[in-house]
Amino acid sequence: MNDEALGEALQSLWRTGDPVPDLFVRAGFEALAWRNFAGALARLVDDTAATGRELAHVRGGAARLLTFERDDVTVVLELSTDDGVLRLLGQLDPPVPADVTVEAPAGTRTTRADDRGRFQVDRLPAGRHRVAVTFDDGVRLVTEWFDA
Repeated sequence: MNDEALGEALQSLWRTGDPVPDLFVRAGFEALAWRNFAGALARLVDDTAATGRELAHVRGGAARLLTFERDDVTVVLELSTDDGVLRLLGQLDPPVPADVTVEAPAGTRTTRADDRGRFQVDRLPAGRHRVAVTFDDGVRLVTEWFDA
């Protein structure tokens, strides 16, 4: 048995035999939110799921809007599920092109916001995510972690 197989076996054992409580997992994500001080934190200011508002939709599950703000920048995210596939649509305000990375424990996905500040990432895994935006002038902002 090599090191990788041993590591996987131990992880499986701990996951099933002594799972980490959700409260601790959430606290760990929140602690890691500040691991990169080069990015200013954009705070969640609105979440349609938290307020019980439901957006109109034609197919798939109801969409959820999250709004993050940091000083003079707003990041609006729409999360929707269609046939079990999670899609994230985003808008930067003010609208500018930028590199956008969706981070999750399973990995990252990077795309580019167009000159109107719009971006999209499809086929995301369910779970915890955050969005990092790097503007062309090098300024970086990172949203708080959120569940999707």
